[in-house]
Amino acid sequence: VLDGTKFVAAAAHYADGIDPWHILETGGSDISSAIPMGSVLTLPATGSESNKGAVISRKTTGDKQAFMNEHVQPVFAILD
Repeated sequence: VLDGTKFVAAAAHYADGIDPWHILETGGSDISSAIPMGSVLTLPATGSESNKGAVISRKTTGDKQAFMNEHVQPVFAILD
């Protein structure tokens, strides 16, 4: 869920008319801003709460891509 949130946070500021999947095709290199987000976890797993990376799957094609960008680093993380 957190990786999906990172993708949506970046895609929300992405240029109109361009498929947000382009974020993944470029590895996130052209993200210039994103909606700030925090993370409240109930189960630690990949460390996504403390890094600037994400892995996203596209169900329709079966593609799985990763991206990294400092704009999707959570501004806070809480582990319950």
